Amino acid sequence: MGVVGLGKKLNLWSEKGLSLLETLIATAILAFALTSLTLAASTGMLTIGKVTRTGTIVDVARAQMEYVKRQPYASSYAIQPSPEPYTTTVAASSVVTGLQTITVTVYSEGNQLFYLEGLKANR
Repeated sequence: MGVVGLGKKLNLWSEKGLSLLETLIATAILAFALTSLTLAASTGMLTIGKVTRTGTIVDVARAQMEYVKRQPYASSYAIQPSPEPYTTTVAASSVVTGLQTITVTVYSEGNQLFYLEGLKANR
């Protein structure tokens, strides 16, 4: 099927090359795919950062708990230095004679992030 214009017959259904519309659609699909991949990678990186930070906080609490458990039985315990920006506190409360609940709390910039409880016996 053709259109006549200025003495030339134009073929609207020619299969030669890509049309502008096909190129725009392909570009839009590619842009959508690349945007999706970029968002997925960004979300993954944020998640890795959060998991790493949580792991560090738990490690700080566990290390402090082990430090307390290595000390002789007492009513209060020394605190080992924590890596920046974390600080820890240790509280001991008697459950029964010779048994304490030890609570290690991890803070960052004044905000409580995590606490860990354990038992310590007078041996």
